[in-house]
Amino acid sequence: MANILKRGSRYRVLIRKKGYPVICKSFSGRTSAETYAKEMESQIERGAFKDHSPAETTPLSELIVRYREQILPSMKGKEQTVPRLNLLESELGNYTLTELTPLIVSRFRDQRLRVVKPATVRRDLGVLSSLLTAEEKEFGFYLPDGNAVRKIRVPVEPPGRDRRLESHELDLHLLS
Repeated sequence: MANILKRGSRYRVLIRKKGYPVICKSFSGRTSAETYAKEMESQIERGAFKDHSPAETTPLSELIVRYREQILPSMKGKEQTVPRLNLLESELGNYTLTELTPLIVSRFRDQRLRVVKPATVRRDLGVLSSLLTAEEKEFGFYLPDGNAVRKIRVPVEPPGRDRRLESHELDLHLLS
């Protein structure tokens, strides 16, 4: 059963249920607190409740460190991934997983596109997506809004070159 307590000008919802973590959240209005309490209790009873409190408090930089230590050593191409992880840590490391919305990721994408080519941005976003997917699958983090990278437009790579060798170039290549 949920308890709703008035603390100053705010209302605090406290839900305790055996086998589930304690849920505690504050609201400015009583009606929003009651609505939240009913929704959470309903999710618990249906078995649909997913605890996203770790996602609210864990910064992305902490996940990057864990990814570097546990996932990266077994990957191919780790030498190319390390600088991308460093970039992500410096640019987005202070955001928690719930703060890392598609809007934040799209701003990061747009900022990077001013500096580097679209292919580089695609690779940066690929590493971020891989990191978020690993956190969900390997470490059990529930991302309330899912993988933010999958919800944005990824830059399109320009078409590759289409060049045919001239006959004298082919002869030079065969002679060498």
